[in-house]
Amino acid sequence: MLGVNMSIVKSILKTAWALDYDALIQKYIQTTGLKGHNDIRVLVVGGKVIAAIRRYAKGSEFRSNIHCGAKAENVNLPRSYTPVILKAVKVTGLDIAGVDIIETDNGPVILEVNASPGFEGLEKVTRLNIARTIINFTAHC
Repeated sequence: MLGVNMSIVKSILKTAWALDYDALIQKYIQTTGLKGHNDIRVLVVGGKVIAAIRRYAKGSEFRSNIHCGAKAENVNLPRSYTPVILKAVKVTGLDIAGVDIIETDNGPVILEVNASPGFEGLEKVTRLNIARTIINFTAHC
């Protein structure tokens, strides 16, 4: 890890563990192409991509969640993303999932698959009735 003093990281982790705290460490992945921190949120219902938006983090915030003040816009999802998204959701065994993706110099990276995705921002931006889509899907299960 460049620019990181590993002895400081180890010290912080030892302290956290001594206090019985959990710690999550993950690699920082640099996004490309667009200004600021952003990602793509994709909603999958019943094995189908229902909607996708690009979310832009507010100010210096690195999280691009709508509830953190992010702005969002419609995004045309590249066709090559769909098989990877659907495979990620299938692996989790979820029928309804939010998939968060960032775009890097090495292509798209799936950050997470959410089992309980918020979709208020998706509805607002896409003007789709996602709640109705989910209700219709669950009614036919």
